[in-house]
Amino acid sequence: MKTKLSVIVMALAIVSSQCSAIVVDGRADGRAEGYNFQAFIPSVAAAPANVFAEMYIGQQGSSLYLAFVIPLNYTDNTYGANTDPSWPQGKGHLFNDLIQSDQMVLMGDFNGQSIDTTIDYLEEKELGVGTDIYEAPIIENSGNEVAGFVVEAATSLEYNLEEILQLTEPLPVIEGKPNSSDQPDSPSDPASIGWIMRNVYEMRIELGSDELVIDEYEGFINGLSLYVGELHASPSKDASDWNNQPPNDGWVPLNPVPEPATAIIFAIGGLLIRRKN
Repeated sequence: MKTKLSVIVMALAIVSSQCSAIVVDGRADGRAEGYNFQAFIPSVAAAPANVFAEMYIGQQGSSLYLAFVIPLNYTDNTYGANTDPSWPQGKGHLFNDLIQSDQMVLMGDFNGQSIDTTIDYLEEKELGVGTDIYEAPIIENSGNEVAGFVVEAATSLEYNLEEILQLTEPLPVIEGKPNSSDQPDSPSDPASIGWIMRNVYEMRIELGSDELVIDEYEGFINGLSLYVGELHASPSKDASDWNNQPPNDGWVPLNPVPEPATAIIFAIGGLLIRRKN
């Protein structure tokens, strides 16, 4: 009896580890959060060369999770007086450069229908309350044919402001006064408080069925193709460009793709039967 219980506990632990839900909060913790694969998107710009954006991919049931992580050589989450020294002299980076400005466009095809959806990097909620005052709006563009494809989105700056700083009022957006002392400043020591430096766009997509659409060797499968149609940051540190670029082949496995629950149940049953005999 003790052996049977041990097998069941072990099998349930496997199910639990494979089914821990990915949270769309803008952090994109990769392996630790339960993403299945990591892929890289090369810049199409001639200079700088060999610069890659990262993409994390995970599927849980009918939900597909994507996170696009932008390298620090292109932009970051610092602004105001504490803008990171990596920004070219004379450019600077203000909070109002990040809000209602930066964005990414997810494009592709799903079962013969076009996908064309914009994720804004940060916007103030109209009815924000408490610490829930910012969002990453999802905008279906005119070329989008799959209504409700992206159902949830968040960014790393949204996470920084709401979860780390725990703001209860929105920061002021001051136009036309780049040297004003009223401009908001990012934290002076971001590493000490866990401030996420890299720009991250994280999202959940509703597929409508549990059929797997991701594969380590073939990438997106079963009628799905996805790529970054546009990535906009103004200003940016350099001329990197990932527009209209699909991820490279040969995804890096992080966690096993969850098996159907029935397969786990049969496995448990088989182990118990073998033990009885």
